[in-house]
Amino acid sequence: MRRGGRLQSMSAKRRRREATWRAVKAAVRTRSGGYCEACRGRRAVDAHHVVKRSQGGKDDPDGVADLCRPCHEATDLPFGKGRLVVTALGGGRFRFQRGGMGSNEHTENVQGLSLKDDGGRGGARPPRIPPGAG
Repeated sequence: MRRGGRLQSMSAKRRRREATWRAVKAAVRTRSGGYCEACRGRRAVDAHHVVKRSQGGKDDPDGVADLCRPCHEATDLPFGKGRLVVTALGGGRFRFQRGGMGSNEHTENVQGLSLKDDGGRGGARPPRIPPGAG
């Protein structure tokens, strides 16, 4: 019976965790307007923990960025192959930097603003900023 109670408790804990994660993803999707927060050019489909859960990352909108699939996959690339490095700045803002091709010292600022900084457009899709212009 103890085992049954334990499994039931774990199930309830898992349901709470999943409900929290769904709420965080919804808040992040609202903030991003459904567009990738790194490149702003594609529809976002992945919620990315800036700090992986396995490394202590929390389910908190300020630590989760909405990314398109190519940008999300770039977060796991080697630095010299164009890795996308995401840094949480707080308040739902992030700095996105791409690792340079062949140089560990070169980074390119992809985009450092969130949709909260929309220039008064009321959450409209922000303009794309060409690499190196920001």
